[in-house]
Amino acid sequence: MVLFDEDTALPLIEKLRPDVIAKEGYPLERWPEGQYVVSYGGRAVELPRLEGFSSTDIINRMKKRPE
Repeated sequence: MVLFDEDTALPLIEKLRPDVIAKEGYPLERWPEGQYVVSYGGRAVELPRLEGFSSTDIINRMKKRPE
């Protein structure tokens, strides 16, 4: 996991220049990071949505666990 302070991960992606990038629920035309990766020959993969596996759900489950 990589955290970033910007509204978009594009500055990070520009530095990392991955060969493949994947994201759930965003078609390429609405996904600047994916467009950037494709622009230099990389691959952008749109993942299908899996119910019950959102980052919010995972965080909420972690908060409920005893320490």
